[in-house]
Amino acid sequence: MRVIDLSIDVNNDMPGVDISVAKRLEVDGWNATTLSLYSHCGTHMDAPRHFLPEGATLEEQDLSVCVGMATVVNLAPAEPRQLINVDDLGAVAESIQPGTRLLFRTDWHKRYGTPQYRDDLPRISLSLAEWLADRQVSNRHQSLTSTTIRN
Repeated sequence: MRVIDLSIDVNNDMPGVDISVAKRLEVDGWNATTLSLYSHCGTHMDAPRHFLPEGATLEEQDLSVCVGMATVVNLAPAEPRQLINVDDLGAVAESIQPGTRLLFRTDWHKRYGTPQYRDDLPRISLSLAEWLADRQVSNRHQSLTSTTIRN
């Protein structure tokens, strides 16, 4: 199986990040770094608590749903602030069952480093979020095969 890391490298060029030297081997006898990270910098995952007062926190999440075979839905190139809807899933919608993992390819990463990257990103619509939740997408109880659907 091939594992693909989708995260962006964390560095001082990333908004919300400050990385500085805390200790130096030559002076202090060891190297150490101080990291200051805004919770929404870089690649991250929002917990239900981000939007729901009684929602689960990130440490309460089962992260096994984030690892495994996935279906790629090609939406590239996505438009600024595009609301992704059920209709955008095309033929893949028929194959979604409990446990399906979806990756929405928007090519938005090409805007990284611009104000548009953070402010105008494509978003999953409420209707799609509810539709996916009803179908138990990323429910860890199902094994999957990899499929790529282009629409």
